[in-house]
Amino acid sequence: MKKMIKIAGILAATAMMFFGAGCSGDEEDDPVALTGISLETFKSQNTKDGGIILNVKEYTVVPDFTPSNASNKKFTLSVTDGSGNEVDGNSFFINGAKITPKAEGTFVLKVTSSENSDLTDSVTLTVEVSEESVILNIEENATGFASTTGSIKTDDTQWFWLC
Repeated sequence: MKKMIKIAGILAATAMMFFGAGCSGDEEDDPVALTGISLETFKSQNTKDGGIILNVKEYTVVPDFTPSNASNKKFTLSVTDGSGNEVDGNSFFINGAKITPKAEGTFVLKVTSSENSDLTDSVTLTVEVSEESVILNIEENATGFASTTGSIKTDDTQWFWLC
């Protein structure tokens, strides 16, 4: 009887080596479906005086995903004015996950999952131009001169006049 148990154990171990024990480890993990997307972290980081108030500068938008280990975390951003009309690049600039408000006003920022367009969240934004900065948009091949008694801070597309 002990020999039969020992032989059965050896046969079972050999079969597991050749055929696996239910999984070979070679299969890819099953994708984890996205069930929710939100702008809660963005809201909490930019809340001021009871609302979301942005200045004229670049912001990176990183949505919160449910579950956090979802396989597809791709998303798109869109911005509309208070009437639901899409805004153009003169009011709001979007580049991937980066947004740059360019005009004062009230806007709605919406995030949409690329995997499931029914998964969305939005936030109402108030954009203010601070008294300390004036933006000069520089068009490609622009000519002319600007003078100031303050200092000018520049990036590739805008000059900021700091008074």
